[in-house]
Amino acid sequence: MILTRIQGATDVMRDRPSAERWKTAILTSAALVILFVCYWAWQSAGAFDFSECRGFPNYNMLAKAFLKGQLFIDETQVEDCAVIKGNTYMYAGPAPALLRIPLLKLFGAEIPTGLLTIVFTVGIALFFALNVMQLEDPTKHASATFVIRLFVLLFCLNGYTLFMVTIPLFHHEAITAAMFFFMAGLFVVVRARRNGYRVSPVEGALVGSAFAFCIASRIAYLPAVVVLMGVLSRETLRRETNASSRGKQTAVTAMIIGIVAVAIGLLLAYNYARFGNAFEFGTTYLTSWYEEYFLKGYYFRYDHIPYNVWSYFFRVPGVSPEFPFIRLPAYIVKAQSIALSPYLLINVNELSVSIFTLMPVLVLFAVPTLIPARLRTMVDGKLYVLLVVLSALQVIVLSLTVAATARYYYDFLPIMMMLSYQGALPVIEHGARPRLILVLVAGLSIVASLALPLNAIHFYASFINYQSPLLSYF
Repeated sequence: MILTRIQGATDVMRDRPSAERWKTAILTSAALVILFVCYWAWQSAGAFDFSECRGFPNYNMLAKAFLKGQLFIDETQVEDCAVIKGNTYMYAGPAPALLRIPLLKLFGAEIPTGLLTIVFTVGIALFFALNVMQLEDPTKHASATFVIRLFVLLFCLNGYTLFMVTIPLFHHEAITAAMFFFMAGLFVVVRARRNGYRVSPVEGALVGSAFAFCIASRIAYLPAVVVLMGVLSRETLRRETNASSRGKQTAVTAMIIGIVAVAIGLLLAYNYARFGNAFEFGTTYLTSWYEEYFLKGYYFRYDHIPYNVWSYFFRVPGVSPEFPFIRLPAYIVKAQSIALSPYLLINVNELSVSIFTLMPVLVLFAVPTLIPARLRTMVDGKLYVLLVVLSALQVIVLSLTVAATARYYYDFLPIMMMLSYQGALPVIEHGARPRLILVLVAGLSIVASLALPLNAIHFYASFINYQSPLLSYF
């Protein structure tokens, strides 16, 4: 019932009475509150408090540094920071710290990492629901309603989503913040597509700000953001033939590009002020086991791609006789030449296995490319291609890095689930016993993917000394 009401929050609601829209808004808000409480209960094991990963920086530290007029944090005995000339910097994007400043300035109140991570994750779930509802009009295809409900539920409860709210680490907050703003911007683009690519000045300001905060949270999203902006700009200008309308859309397009360009300029200035290099984001100076490797500029390297792609899509998890029965890997590969030219490569795997083994429902993303065109009537071909491109860009950028890490899946999982939703539409329309098949695959995906957070609470208890409250239950 709740998901049905959420579905009513689309453009279809414009034609409904005001009372019905208010009812839908109230029920949607209630659903989001319930989801927030569920994530909070999970993270705290029912204690409803917040803990921090000690030994790591958090965005409260950076927000307090900004209020002091400095770019480095005062704390020094912390991991995964960039240290240069005796100063300790957070290498992650500054946006989550900027969001904390008003509350910190006015009331001196800090926002726990776990709290904001949950808020962003709930927001991502909301925009995931809104996005999939824009991909197909449920008033034209009744079967789409069932698939929407199923996929929204799956998105909220799968192990990758639960993993992001399980460990209150600044890495998780940076990723969920970036994905929240990315999904918000994507929603405006998808909605504009259904409305003939007409974007109002308010929508333009919102999508520009969303993309700005996205890349200010995680610069790895920049290629995907550029593609979305390019598509939106091209289509809004191409479809307007009236001179007056074209002038208005040109102004809106310029505003979007201007907002994002200012954000990029500020990020480059931020880098230059910290490291003396506008294009240095701090990865060269990271404090970790691999410091010497990073100092050679090897954090991003095309040699990492085959290792990481193998981990993300092809590596099979192990089997264990103990609960949760699926064992996830954690290892460091060091490839070094013993003859001829000197060569060194390091690749890290942190609980990373083929996403298709833990989320078999994602195999559906390939369905639109495998079935005849006559069976793809419910699939928006151009939008499907756009989502494939966005997903591929996210994976490529991640695969250039030194590690395949479990949290990185969330940089492309929401987009892949949107693709899988489009693959499920032909199945529900033309398959034999399609609802039963989809329910079984979705259920298997939830159960199997729970291995990730359940493995993580034990792994991180020793790896970073974070004692999750869930340890007492699992």
